Amino acid sequence: MVDPNGANYIKDVIPNPPWGTQMFVFRGESWVSNTYAFGSWTNPYLSLRMGEGMTYKSPIPVSINVTGAALLSPINSTINGTTSLIGVPYCSGSNYVASQVIDDLIIPAVNCKTIAEPNATHSYAKWYSIEENASFDGIEGNFTLKNDKAYWVLGCNISSNYNWHHTC
Repeated sequence: MVDPNGANYIKDVIPNPPWGTQMFVFRGESWVSNTYAFGSWTNPYLSLRMGEGMTYKSPIPVSINVTGAALLSPINSTINGTTSLIGVPYCSGSNYVASQVIDDLIIPAVNCKTIAEPNATHSYAKWYSIEENASFDGIEGNFTLKNDKAYWVLGCNISSNYNWHHTC
């Protein structure tokens, strides 16, 4: 169960995945990886944070049902460096679109220019940018964000963490 105010250790949230399962969390401009083998996670105290994007790779098809308390308001995501992987878990059913994120993050202290939805091949399914001459794989244009996806925020110019409050 995920608790918006709790530690949310991977060992508690996903206790018994298939052997060989991998979880990747993007923190501080680098990947933190975790593998499930021999009955436990290599880093069982990896904390899964609300608003932080992550990827889950299973050696077999699997359905994951993560339960928890309902969010009562938008949460914060940490934007750092040039690239961040974020989630927008509260924004379900809203008309929250990529251009709104960029409008929020174009402020001088952060200056992010692109948001992209990754696909399974480590490329982009969709992307939106205000960067001149931007070119990425995938479909260009404004798109609706979903609460069960992770999104790359790219082209930022920030030297310390910025605590961004979603405006959906």
